[in-house]
Amino acid sequence: TNGHNSHSYSDAYLKDLNGPSVGRQTALVEDEIRIGRQPGPDGVKVENDFLDCSRVHVKITRQGDRLFIKDIGTSGDGTLFGTAINGTTIKPLIEHPLVNNVVIRLGRIGGKQFRF
Repeated sequence: TNGHNSHSYSDAYLKDLNGPSVGRQTALVEDEIRIGRQPGPDGVKVENDFLDCSRVHVKITRQGDRLFIKDIGTSGDGTLFGTAINGTTIKPLIEHPLVNNVVIRLGRIGGKQFRF
């Protein structure tokens, strides 16, 4: 075997579940990925349709072979409309581990959704 299993972080990606980019898959290969309406070069851009989504909404970071998501907000003190994992809002500025097949929602119900 090559030491990799099907759940290794190298296979991690986000899939857009709604919006104009529905179906898009973004591989999470960087150690830090920002997601929002203005994410920068190593980020995932959310369509401007989703006004609940901050310019920089969340950050996904890699620690070893695990990935964590944190609601940071553009100014670094959390977002106005929050971030939810499988419908449960997470506390801002705290890292939450990501597990396979969760749905991440940026903003309120009707906000931008990804499957991890």
